[in-house]
Amino acid sequence: MLSRLHHRNLVKLIGYYSSRESSQNLLCYELVPNGSLEAWLHGALGANCPLDWDTRMRIALDAARGLAYLHEDSQPCVIHRDFKASNILLENDFHAKVSDFGLAKQAPEGQANYLSTRVMGTFGYVAPEYAMTGHLLVKSDVYSYGVVLLELLTGRRPVDMSQPSGQENLVTWVILLSIIYCTQLLLHNCTAE
Repeated sequence: MLSRLHHRNLVKLIGYYSSRESSQNLLCYELVPNGSLEAWLHGALGANCPLDWDTRMRIALDAARGLAYLHEDSQPCVIHRDFKASNILLENDFHAKVSDFGLAKQAPEGQANYLSTRVMGTFGYVAPEYAMTGHLLVKSDVYSYGVVLLELLTGRRPVDMSQPSGQENLVTWVILLSIIYCTQLLLHNCTAE
């Protein structure tokens, strides 16, 4: 599947090796030298030089373009199934490339259809509907992309057990903050009149 995917925001497969005798399979990808988004947000790479706002937006757009290609322009449509910060690799100029298609699946025809499959992916990035039903949709990747966006915006990990109770999950925490903020805004508007 990967050999037919060609887009500037996807890591290029250079070649592969397969051996029946040793059941060994090797993939050779292009070098993307600046590490992963995860390393820049949560690891040593970003510790001394955090990503500025323009760079974060460039990464978000490039990752979106890579996913859009998989979902809309590749024939047949491909669902990544493990879209996360560690699978977004960065060029020296911080242009992003989506990588790791090991869990990718060919999508069924028509976006309303789903593919029943064993739930795979990384905790914190997996869409709740997919986790509960095993029904894989293109929208499952879109949820994962939203989690990556929240990571870029907040600098927090998708799941962080060192956070206070109820705030460990990034999506849940953002929803809670949104409700609190909207309630405060509504109450402020009611008392201002």
